[in-house]
Amino acid sequence: MSAPKIVKPHPRYLTKLYISTLVIAGLFVLPWILLGLIPELGWAYVLIFVLANALWMVPTFLLFPLYFKSIHYEIGESELIAHQGILTQSVKTVPYRTITDLEVKRGPLDRWLFNLGSLEVQTAGQSAQAGAEVRLVGLADWSALRAEIVERLRAYRASSGTGAEVEAKAGGDTELLRQILAEIKGLREDVREE
Repeated sequence: MSAPKIVKPHPRYLTKLYISTLVIAGLFVLPWILLGLIPELGWAYVLIFVLANALWMVPTFLLFPLYFKSIHYEIGESELIAHQGILTQSVKTVPYRTITDLEVKRGPLDRWLFNLGSLEVQTAGQSAQAGAEVRLVGLADWSALRAEIVERLRAYRASSGTGAEVEAKAGGDTELLRQILAEIKGLREDVREE
């Protein structure tokens, strides 16, 4: 058994976190800045609003590097493990036997500015969940990682005999099914005679 491959987000993902937060904050603050044009409110009102928003933005910006460093993924022989979080650390383990789909997601910022992608892992047991079981974010070489995980999935399923067992079992039941069919035909004949 080999050691799992460790994958980390690209450093451009940290820049994306900063820019995304600034864009969202800018869209939220812009209407309030326009309120400064109203003489009754004045610019003092806008300044108070902007400073109040700085109270959450400054700590957020200071925590982004720690959050970025906490993210890493382990691509093993039989499972995928995602680690992330600062205060609430999350470790999600997804066995290959439960993976049903791998989906690449790339938003506008990912495509146009950062050339990044995210890989969303869908599983068979996530019916109560909205979204993916695990998201691997900030990947610079998302297509190669997806191809590698697909290859590991195939190797895992081939070594576990998932497909071969089903065929062998179905083939072994053929005689039993023939006996059941013969019994049903015999019962039908008995019912017709009565």
